[in-house]
Order: sequence, then C-alpha cells, then structure tokens
Amino acid sequence: GHTAGIDRAVFTPDGAIIVTAGDDATARIWDGRTGGERFVLKGHTKALADLAVSPDGSRIATAGDDMTVRIWETKTGGALREINAGNYVTGVVFSPDGSRIATGGMDGTARIWDVGTGRGLFVLRGHDGTVDAVAFSPDGSMLATGGNDDTARIWNAKTGEAIHVLNGHASFVVALAFRP
Repeated sequence: GHTAGIDRAVFTPDGAIIVTAGDDATARIWDGRTGGERFVLKGHTKALADLAVSPDGSRIATAGDDMTVRIWETKTGGALREINAGNYVTGVVFSPDGSRIATGGMDGTARIWDVGTGRGLFVLRGHDGTVDAVAFSPDGSMLATGGNDDTARIWNAKTGEAIHVLNGHASFVVALAFRP
C-alpha cells in the first residue's frame, strides 16, 4: 500500500495489528492475522522517521520530517493530537504507562511530552548531534538516548536531569533498550 519506502514496522502488544511508517508521509494499520489494510493515517506532509505503539496498544505515535509528532487511535485510525516538535524528529517512544512520549531530534535534544495535552515537559540537552534513539526504563523513571555523537545518555524522566553519559562507542548509537 505504501508508495515509497517503509522505515519502520511495529506490532501492537497483542500481535493483532501491525503499523508501518513510510516515506510517502503515511502510516498504515494492518490486520496482523490476515495482512489486510485497515486504515491509512494521513496528516504528515513529509516522510515518517519513526513510530511507536502505546503499551496497551490503543494509540500510535508517528514522527515525521515535517517536524510534528501525531497521536492516533489504533482501533479507528482517528487523529487524536498533533505536537509541533520544532525540529526534525528522528525517534519516538511511549512511556510504560502511555502518558508520555519521548522524542529524539536532529537539533541534538530529546524531549518528553505529555500525551494528553501535547505539552512539552522537558528538553534534554547534552548530545552533540542528532539524537537517533530513545527508550524509557520499564518503570518509566529513566530515559536513555543515543546519538550520532557516539554516546548514550541516561536521564531522570521525572525531572529531566542528566544522570550518566555512556562513552566509548565506536560509532553512532542508533538503537538502545533497557533490560526488563
């Protein structure tokens, strides 16, 4: 269904739905059992860089090169919220309770947003270059960020304060995860 490349595909936690993000500025919701397309999520004006599914599977966050993050309802494909990120968004993740999202940006910052209001809670500064990856700890208290400055950083997700810088990587940090 996409008319250009697909940059990300994610299952909902129950495996019933697959969501894809494309260079054609759309995300698509697919039936995980039949492979049939359910909905096309339109609203972004440029390619999508990343997407995330909320832990309960009810919402989707899409991040686009149009400097926005959009929140969608999984069951209907309906748009719930648009967040103007103010820079190119390269990564997005939901917090474990689904109340916040974190984004990485080309401006070297990560940001934490309230999903319900779309309000920015924290701007996390410290990377020297694009923040390519973001991940919440299982309890939501910490956020890890990885960037093209060859570092990963750990932040207090409740206060926005820096906790650790993880140096020594030989190249960009483009993926990271917490141990469950």
